[in-house]
Amino acid sequence: MFSRHTTVTLVAMGGWIGATAWGCGAGSSSGPADSGAMSETGGSSGSDASGSSSGSSTASSSGGSGGGSSSGSLDAAASNDARMETSTGDSAMTDSGEPLDAEGGHPAGGTLVMFGGLDGAANFMLSDTWTFDGSMWSHVSDFVPSGRESFAMAPLGNQVILFGGEDVNQTRLSDTWAFDGSTWVASSAVGPSARLGSAMAALGSVVVLFGGDAGAENDTWTFDGTSWTALTPSTAPPGRNYHCMATLGSRVILFGGDGVAGALGDTWAFDGASWTPITGTAPSARYGATMVTVGSHLVLFGGRDANQYPLSDTWTFDGTTWTQLQPAASPPARWFHSMATLGQEVVVFGGMGTAYFDDTWTFDGATWTSLGVSSVPAREQGGMAALP
Repeated sequence: MFSRHTTVTLVAMGGWIGATAWGCGAGSSSGPADSGAMSETGGSSGSDASGSSSGSSTASSSGGSGGGSSSGSLDAAASNDARMETSTGDSAMTDSGEPLDAEGGHPAGGTLVMFGGLDGAANFMLSDTWTFDGSMWSHVSDFVPSGRESFAMAPLGNQVILFGGEDVNQTRLSDTWAFDGSTWVASSAVGPSARLGSAMAALGSVVVLFGGDAGAENDTWTFDGTSWTALTPSTAPPGRNYHCMATLGSRVILFGGDGVAGALGDTWAFDGASWTPITGTAPSARYGATMVTVGSHLVLFGGRDANQYPLSDTWTFDGTTWTQLQPAASPPARWFHSMATLGQEVVVFGGMGTAYFDDTWTFDGATWTSLGVSSVPAREQGGMAALP
């Protein structure tokens, strides 16, 4: 289990809140599930849209360890030296999941939502909300929900659901929020205990949440938009945090994370009732990686290995077999980045490696392409999800 703790002076600056850097600690046990109505709520801490940019958009060769079969030679990722266009006004939301534009190569429609995280370079906790349409980041709002990092975030119906995390005072959170494309609304539902580092993915009409905190939690919960329900599967993965989860068909797939004994490299599937381990060749043990659904496969990128080194390898999973890809170029090695699917492309923003990154990359299944940097503040441990 990794540990990191640095004390930083508390500063308020515009919409940003100065933060003490995050660390790991024990969590409390889960409480009973309860229902609650959604109500619009204000907030008090957050991030200003105008933040200094840092990090790098330079491509690096694919790294990481672990077995798996490799794909054939691929075209090099194109690099865009120009800065991305960024809008600071509110933007309209459209349905995601559109096919790629055959001529332009970008998704024909859809919107990603990104929220919060830690701007480690500036030592500020963020509470800003941004959307991305495939070519442009648009600033939506600040301050609501309150600034936080290491929360869980996933789509549900026509909303994006957010749970928990850790705030500027290193206090674990247990609040639930929903975003409809323009407004964050708080839920009064009582659910999992306060925690950081949990993961969440959609499964039918609910989102599934598993684990979190210092590797001690291995509980499974569902949220249907109104109520949290604690499940009691007969078998569950060992406790962990900073793992990744994504939907594949009628199952949620879980990989890796940080357990009480260190980085994990196991794969599990959850069908709504039972957890089942999936054996065989897999990516090396890691935490802070990201994994998303693209058609009939999952794509996993990056993370931090058992020796605390950042990774830049790309893997796919078809429900049975992990395959390591060998793109000609990849984003610089990183962990705690944000990643989501827009149409048939994977989008990555930020994270931490040799620097705190503020770059945006896309992956089309064969080639990573750098879209450069924008005025979106660099961050790690933020969240990103597609608005369905």
